[in-house]
Amino acid sequence: MNLNPITNPTALCVGLPIVLLFVFFISVIMVFNKGNAEARLHRERIGAALADARVDEMTGKNFRLYVMSVLAQQGYASQIPPQPHDIGTELVGVQGARRVSIEVIHYNKPLTPQSVRMAVENRARLDCTEAMVITNSTFREDARQLAAAEQCTLIDRDGLAEWVLQMQTGRLPHDLRVY
Repeated sequence: MNLNPITNPTALCVGLPIVLLFVFFISVIMVFNKGNAEARLHRERIGAALADARVDEMTGKNFRLYVMSVLAQQGYASQIPPQPHDIGTELVGVQGARRVSIEVIHYNKPLTPQSVRMAVENRARLDCTEAMVITNSTFREDARQLAAAEQCTLIDRDGLAEWVLQMQTGRLPHDLRVY
């Protein structure tokens, strides 16, 4: 069988689809690798933002003060309610007509639904329209489910790092992620 496309034009019909398929697979692999590299770079920048701020080394009180400065960059005026530890809420954030009961939790393990419950319970007690939990950690799945059911905004380690990056780069705030 003659597969030379110059002497046998029908051979082109066999070889061309194979070449096109090969080019398609190579381009898919390149796009996939580019996406992974961008995601890896983003994760590295997030980790570096929190490391630069020494967030994990902070005390609970210092972390709360740091979160207040990050919230200010996000457009919130935050205040510490009277006797915050008696009711659980660490901060009340105000942004326009929004009043947010905010739990600020510095922890080294995933947070449980209890942190969400405290913010939600204090939403009404402090005459707030919303509830939020901000942490340097992550949330367990059951905490995420409760937050979704109770319309409580969760800002985990990655969300906080995004805010810190925005603070460092001067970018405009993004919408909050609601779980």
